[in-house]
Amino acid sequence: NDVVLVKVGVDETLFATEVYGVEKVPTFIVLDSQGEVIQKTVGASKQEVNQAVTTTINHSK
Repeated sequence: NDVVLVKVGVDETLFATEVYGVEKVPTFIVLDSQGEVIQKTVGASKQEVNQAVTTTINHSK
């Protein structure tokens, strides 16, 4: 199970808005291996993002 983190800047937000419904930044999205959204957090702090990543990694083991 691989985890890939991607940071999308404001310039790329149009794509994210169209595909994933991103309306505000920051928005943290977790996708499964098929590209389906399994978690979406809007307005997350760095600590909340770190916790979400840790939870996702631990859940996938």
